[in-house]
Amino acid sequence: MSYTTLKMFHLLGVVLFLGNIVVTAVWKTMANRTGQLTIIHFSQKLVNLTDIVFTATGAALVAVTGLMMVPSLDYIHQQSWVLWSLAAFGGSALVWVTVLIPVQVRQTKVLRESMAAGQLDPSYHRLSRWWAVAGTLATLLPLIPMWLMTHKG
Repeated sequence: MSYTTLKMFHLLGVVLFLGNIVVTAVWKTMANRTGQLTIIHFSQKLVNLTDIVFTATGAALVAVTGLMMVPSLDYIHQQSWVLWSLAAFGGSALVWVTVLIPVQVRQTKVLRESMAAGQLDPSYHRLSRWWAVAGTLATLLPLIPMWLMTHKG
């Protein structure tokens, strides 16, 4: 596969990854603000689905194509922007896997129980605050590689 084709798939991955994160945060926040249990429950199911379809696919494309474009392991050490990019992107993935996904699983469980009870359990709002803080961090970290890639020289 040519370098240009790899770069195109790399950029597609960035768009899928960051685009889904930002759009999801907006519509999930708006759904939560309605206070309507059915809308919040529906939005949470979509967050889980779109994270698999778009965020995970985008992250995989970014990681795989990014590493495929690196000419050698020495290059990573010679070009500090690549090392910092890998660290920031890895940090974002770490937040996503260790905080965001577990919080979303708990939110889904709370919402399922809330639907059965007919009212939103207050613990959902605490989880939403954790989701917002961790999600902000997971979104800001990939901006570092974007900046480094465009300003590398």
